[in-house]
Amino acid sequence: MTLILYSIPEYSDMMARKKRKKHAVSQHEKPAEESHSQAGREEKPAPSASAKADERHARLSVIIYTISAVIVGFASLQISPLAGNMLTILLGLVMAWVAGKVVQSVVGQKEVKWLIGNGLFIYIFVWLISWIFFFNLLGQPA
Repeated sequence: MTLILYSIPEYSDMMARKKRKKHAVSQHEKPAEESHSQAGREEKPAPSASAKADERHARLSVIIYTISAVIVGFASLQISPLAGNMLTILLGLVMAWVAGKVVQSVVGQKEVKWLIGNGLFIYIFVWLISWIFFFNLLGQPA
């Protein structure tokens, strides 16, 4: 059994580390594994203020798009029997454009690529999922 386990590289490495650590502790010195890992570890530079602001803007964008998508998902359920699905989809796309303008006013002017990646895909996904969820939960309004 031990022969089979020693043939597995991860197991043999683990056992070798245990032996080195046990040997180092018995000689009252720092284990070689820890000193090596500390020496090889590089400090990551602190994120700059602009990186933090970009992350904050991306989070705000996702929050705004998600909230508007849930609201539009419920509105789509209410409008679809009256106006039809094509007009409901048009409403959803118009509201995506409005949400994009709100995001741009909150976080400043961003590229279209940034807006698509930080919210539009999420908006479409959450909008359709919430529309289906409300349809299954409440049923088709009369």
